Amino acid sequence: MFGSCEYRCWVVGVAHFRYFCDSKMDYLPKAYISQQVMHRQRFIRLSRLRKRINRKERSGGNMLAIGSDHGGFELKELVKEYLNRQNIPYQDYGTCSTAAVDYSDIGLEVAKGVAAGEADTGIIICGTGIGISITANKVPGIRAALCTDSYMARMAREHNNANILALGGRVLGPELALDIVKTFIETPFSHSPRHQARIDKISKIEERYCIK
Repeated sequence: MFGSCEYRCWVVGVAHFRYFCDSKMDYLPKAYISQQVMHRQRFIRLSRLRKRINRKERSGGNMLAIGSDHGGFELKELVKEYLNRQNIPYQDYGTCSTAAVDYSDIGLEVAKGVAAGEADTGIIICGTGIGISITANKVPGIRAALCTDSYMARMAREHNNANILALGGRVLGPELALDIVKTFIETPFSHSPRHQARIDKISKIEERYCIK
């Protein structure tokens, strides 16, 4: 469409339309003006949609949020290198060095990003993965799974539909950690009715006990 003759004619038509408007010629029918504006808006929407689709096709379609405290910083950088190699887009919520920060602050920001739909999934890392996963799970809609091997990562996705992976930067070697990340990202939720029913029960617990 965008390289077609029809499109070039449309561009010329819009150019004429803008010329007439700039010249302040009042004899243009209102219906014609409205139609041209509508076509221009539709073209802009299609262009933006096309760009988003192309980005998703190149990346596999998943935006990922990632964050760590100082104890997980070095592992976070290794994970980012892996994501770059796999062309997986991500948003880094910090931290940016090994200077001490609170895991609760980072865990909250990543969890908020996933819960708000800014990212499809997330990875959070602290020294052991415990504190930052506890934090993330306080945010409604978040199912953060602390995994120490690839089997746990697969089960977290297949059975629990976990949307955030928690790792311990001080308790995992680089190769194992990256294999866990790979497994978590590549494993889909099973959509089994029995597993979905259990997840629904978790959601009802959130609704009952969450402070409004």
